[in-house]
Amino acid sequence: MKELVFNILTAVSGALLLAHTAMAIEGQQSTTDGERAGQVIENNGGKSTLTGDWGGLRSRWAEQGVNFEAVYTGDVMSNRSGGVKRGTEYLDNTDLMLTLDGEKLLGRHGLTLFLYGIVNNGNSPTDNVGDLQGVDNIDAPTTSKLLEAWVEQSLCQDSCSVKAGLYNLNSEFDAIDTATLFINSSHGVGPDYSQTGQNGPSIFPSTSVAVRISYKPTAQSYIQAAALDGVPGDPSNPHGTQIEFNSGDGALLAAEAGLRFPGASEDALGARYSLGVWHYTAHFDDLVDTDGAGQPLRRDNNQGAYVIAEGTLYNEPDDATQGLAVYGRYGIANDDINTLRDYLGAGVVYTGLIPGRPQDKLGLAAADARTGNKYRSAMQLAGTPTTAGELAVELTYHAELTDWLSMQPDVQYIMDPGADPTLENALLLGLRVVVAL
Repeated sequence: MKELVFNILTAVSGALLLAHTAMAIEGQQSTTDGERAGQVIENNGGKSTLTGDWGGLRSRWAEQGVNFEAVYTGDVMSNRSGGVKRGTEYLDNTDLMLTLDGEKLLGRHGLTLFLYGIVNNGNSPTDNVGDLQGVDNIDAPTTSKLLEAWVEQSLCQDSCSVKAGLYNLNSEFDAIDTATLFINSSHGVGPDYSQTGQNGPSIFPSTSVAVRISYKPTAQSYIQAAALDGVPGDPSNPHGTQIEFNSGDGALLAAEAGLRFPGASEDALGARYSLGVWHYTAHFDDLVDTDGAGQPLRRDNNQGAYVIAEGTLYNEPDDATQGLAVYGRYGIANDDINTLRDYLGAGVVYTGLIPGRPQDKLGLAAADARTGNKYRSAMQLAGTPTTAGELAVELTYHAELTDWLSMQPDVQYIMDPGADPTLENALLLGLRVVVAL
């Protein structure tokens, strides 16, 4: 069964690359997180939120260069069979985002300031499932913290930019637009990447200080690189905002380059191909090998790479924003140091499948994370049985009920959860509610 799904994933990825090559004709430019945060309010005058335009206050703020967005997400996730134990958990996440337009406020062209706070509550559904990849992408310790706080300056007639501050790497690196539908964490950032470092890379829910540079040689192409503190937050204290610079942290160096092509309309997805690489400058323990004193061998090559392809295969004749989109991602990591050796993910999303429901989305995705030889050897030495990896299949439907309210039933089937042969395959049923405040 697992081999069959893996072969299907490979076929989908190959078909995606071929299809997108045929579609790559014209150019488009990407949008940053800070710009997206302001668009909901600026373009709709606050009408797309539960609390509305606050008597015109939001619109006046937007005209002056101040955009505020608040979104509440609540998940009910129930493990019905398999895994560690049966159980139901509720968890939620509140996003609070403030974008300041430096040109409108200060007369400085291309200047943007961005603040992003999060509030998280609830228990982890992974405690019931026992999985490696994370079945819920808002799963975090109960806390309130600042996730991002940065300033960005566009230069070179807006073809390049520099960003500095507290930074979420996944806001611009290893990010797949089509995959944002899915709840399993592996479709947000690949587990080959998210597993790394002393406290993960600089992603939700713990981020670090960084400097990012970006350059767009053409309308279709981009190159970006970032240097980040190697240990985001405080591994011993996940609560609150922790910004520390300790000796031995090292740095995480990341780079990504890619091509983006437009769709049939301004709002429609076209095609995109990306290649990313990353490297930690700090030293990490080998999972098995030791030095002459019997201590873990220290390695300086904690690094990896990934490739991404996504795009639209079919557009509805009357509306280019509706149709079938697909994506595929493959990533590798050094398995001398890390649990996972590689990862393959792919998915399909149809927007507007049901007549009269133009914004609803139906999606099917699979995430296959494979353990490395060193990890399996370490488990064998410890007398702990293990499998070659974990496969998660997800079926989900996102229903837009109003401009500000959506509901999303979700089904996940986890094969070999935690790469632990003693755990039965897990069936997880979930429901997500999102409210734009």
